[in-house]
Amino acid sequence: MAAVRFCSHCGSSLAARPPTKCGRCGVEHWRNAKPAAGALVQDDRGRLLLVRRGRPPWVGFWDLPGGFCDHDEAPEETARREVAEEVGAAIEIVGILGLWLDRYDPEEPDEDAMWCLNVYYFARLTADATVNATPTDHGAEVSDIAWFFPEELPRQIAFPDHAAEVLSAWQQRQRGS
Repeated sequence: MAAVRFCSHCGSSLAARPPTKCGRCGVEHWRNAKPAAGALVQDDRGRLLLVRRGRPPWVGFWDLPGGFCDHDEAPEETARREVAEEVGAAIEIVGILGLWLDRYDPEEPDEDAMWCLNVYYFARLTADATVNATPTDHGAEVSDIAWFFPEELPRQIAFPDHAAEVLSAWQQRQRGS
């Protein structure tokens, strides 16, 4: 993701990368973390639902269902929407695990890197929901869907800068510690 180089208000070139102020119209420009939300969907056997990523970054790695918040969308709604899009199931949010900051794409140069502020929710499938386990039904975003017990989580996890901490926190909660 390229850094902002032009004013979003008047179109003038910015003298510096954000944070900066436009020299022509005075509008301030910032580089803020992009909000994202994900769901730790657990079944009645204690397994966690993961999806295998079908698009960059981290193609082929396992991930928690989730994604970026729309501009007018609360993070809880993002988590619900993303699970519906990625696994074809409705969820009920039952709690919050926490917030983590991470770098979205490891291939981007540091000065262009996009940072995300991720909120993770505990969730369960609604009473009438089922996970559609046919990967082709999920579009290009997801290539596979699977349930994992806490001690059997896969090693290839997307967004390792924060995902390992998220999964560790989830595992600790499962053990009651």
